[in-house]
Amino acid sequence: MSSPNPKLLAAEFKKSIKRGKAHYKKYTEKKQWDNWRRKTISTIYAHRCENILSGSYTPGSPDEVLLFQEQNKFMYDLFLTIL
Repeated sequence: MSSPNPKLLAAEFKKSIKRGKAHYKKYTEKKQWDNWRRKTISTIYAHRCENILSGSYTPGSPDEVLLFQEQNKFMYDLFLTIL
């Protein structure tokens, strides 16, 4: 099985999985932290944005840089809403 054309990574990310803020629960109370964190992280993985959770991740190619930028835009907007 061949991997997708790397030049299409960012475009594929934008159209592949249906991502939305509604998939994430708003963090409102300190007592819900553990459950909120666990659900949020699992949803981030399901949305194929797990690289933003890694402080050591470095995109290796220009195409991966574009993909990482798209992931960061999505997650930044999301975190502004749910946190």
